[in-house]
Amino acid sequence: MIQSTDWVVRLEQKNAELALIADLFLTLGQTLDAAVIRSEVLGVAFLLTGAQRVRLAVRHNAGWQIAALRDGAEVTVETDLSTLAQRLIREARPIALALDCPGEGPNCQVGVPLLHRGSVVGALEAEGLPAAERLDDHLHALGLVAGAASLALENARLHEDVLQANERLDAERERLAVTLTSIGDGVIATDTEGRIVLMNRVAEHLTGWTQGEALGRPLTEVFQIVNARTRQPSENPVEKVLVSGAVTGLPNDTALIAGDGGERLIDDSAAPILDKDGSILGAILVFRDATERRQAEQALRASEEHFRLAVDNSPDYVFRQNLDLRYTWVSKAAPPFTPEELLGKTDFELFHREEAERVTAIKRRVLETGVGIATELSASSGGEKQHFEIAIEPWRDRDGRITGIGGYARNITKRKRAEEERDRLTAQLELRAAELDAANRELDAFASAAAHDLRAPLARISGFSKIFLEDYGHSLDERGKDLQRRVADASLGMAQLVDGLLKLARLGCSELHPRSIDLSELAKEIVTDLKETAPERQVEFIIAPKLVAEADPQLLRAALENLLGNAWKYTSKHAQAKIEFGTTVCEDCPVYFVRDDGAGFDTAYADRLFNAFQRLHSSSEFGGTGVGLATVHRIVLRHGGRIWAEGAVEQGATFYFTLQPGPATKGARPGE
Repeated sequence: MIQSTDWVVRLEQKNAELALIADLFLTLGQTLDAAVIRSEVLGVAFLLTGAQRVRLAVRHNAGWQIAALRDGAEVTVETDLSTLAQRLIREARPIALALDCPGEGPNCQVGVPLLHRGSVVGALEAEGLPAAERLDDHLHALGLVAGAASLALENARLHEDVLQANERLDAERERLAVTLTSIGDGVIATDTEGRIVLMNRVAEHLTGWTQGEALGRPLTEVFQIVNARTRQPSENPVEKVLVSGAVTGLPNDTALIAGDGGERLIDDSAAPILDKDGSILGAILVFRDATERRQAEQALRASEEHFRLAVDNSPDYVFRQNLDLRYTWVSKAAPPFTPEELLGKTDFELFHREEAERVTAIKRRVLETGVGIATELSASSGGEKQHFEIAIEPWRDRDGRITGIGGYARNITKRKRAEEERDRLTAQLELRAAELDAANRELDAFASAAAHDLRAPLARISGFSKIFLEDYGHSLDERGKDLQRRVADASLGMAQLVDGLLKLARLGCSELHPRSIDLSELAKEIVTDLKETAPERQVEFIIAPKLVAEADPQLLRAALENLLGNAWKYTSKHAQAKIEFGTTVCEDCPVYFVRDDGAGFDTAYADRLFNAFQRLHSSSEFGGTGVGLATVHRIVLRHGGRIWAEGAVEQGATFYFTLQPGPATKGARPGE
């Protein structure tokens, strides 16, 4: 009865073990995670054996991954294989050990290798088993667990290898995609049937097709090429490659017709795609837009042709000589030579010895120093002495070595003669200028002397008239007093006229001292002085701010005093008046003006305004000497400018002037 009960217990225990192993198989069949597999295997091994410690060693790359449980709890991962594990791996068979450790009692161990396709891939061991009599049962159970573990771990390893391979493949595809995208040329790959399997963005741009649209289509449908000259379809390079297996290209005059109808000249080459055995897997086509390069080549050819024509038609003589200073190329030759007569010869064979020595010395200096020289030479040509301007440079090869000289010679005989004539005329002009300067100085001295000689009697006349009126005025009737006052006024006017003439005469010979002037501030100062002469007058002054000019300060003050003074004078008959000083712009040239609303003038007589002593109003109506505007005219001309006026009777006048050469201005008057 007791034996029967033991048998039942053992049967139940066996069934429980088989249930654990079945659950393990089911769990391992549902996961590919190596860490989960190791954990499940260790847990089941612990439950099956009841060992104090179970360990699982799994081969990983060139080493081992070791996991362990002690008393059912996970412990720190070990790094070294146990002695039993080393035996299991070495002997590749299950091992059971019943050891008697002094002081510790019996220590039973069992272990089984993890086998896959006859190779050891790990070891599962249990240590500190409770009963030595069940070692065979434990070995059998661990063997079942090890079989399941080895298969599951190998599946996990293969899964990891697949994942890593996929990652590497994805990385390689990404690298290839980035490479293709980064390539500046269009790239299209085809299979052995000539159907498109890949194209990069440049190819999409050039063909007008996207990769999604083009995949699987025949290359000839997407990559349509014609002869740019004949407009006939060109041979498909991929078809040629797939047949011959050799790299091929297109003619230089091939044009690609894009999907949108656009056309581009292209360069391309096609090559076979081969496997490791040399079999053709497809073809790859690499092409680029050559439109700009072809245009540049055409422009270069045109430029070279223009250069040739320019050289052929240039009056210069362009030449090249080798290290022996023999002519190797000439564009043309000076009479009486022809280009053919110069080739292969030196200057000593062509010119007088003295002239040849002079020009040869210059050329040898260029060869020795490597530095170009530009100079002038004289030579006898056609029985007449000719002058030449020459420039010589060293001629170098691609490595920078001097292989000769190149240069040009220009006949400047006419220019030299013109320069000699110019020098002669300049000398005459300078002599004439000196004579004029002397005459101006004499005229200035005469004007000063005449003014001094005239001022003295005028001053005496004015003085005597004043004394006469003071001493004898009581004995004169009104008529006599009036006549005497007229004599005094006439003498004063005559003195002012003399001063005006003297200033006008000196304007032509005085030296200019231009600098930056604030014309607005200068006008304000003049207006202040004018207001003090008649403070009771109602005159509105408008002065534009910040008017700056480059001019002689003294002369510009005199000009503005005359113009503003005239405006003040010719508005004196009006109870209220307006005077304006401003500027406008005509074709980038500043034009200054003084405008008033006074007496104005008849434009029919405008040509008299800037002439000395020419007046459009009587002196009894408006006083003055008649030289003011002539003075302004002279000052403006000294600055290289122009002056003109516009006006109407009793509607005011506007005087325009510039201080630099400017464009012809509409409405210009005499004096411009």
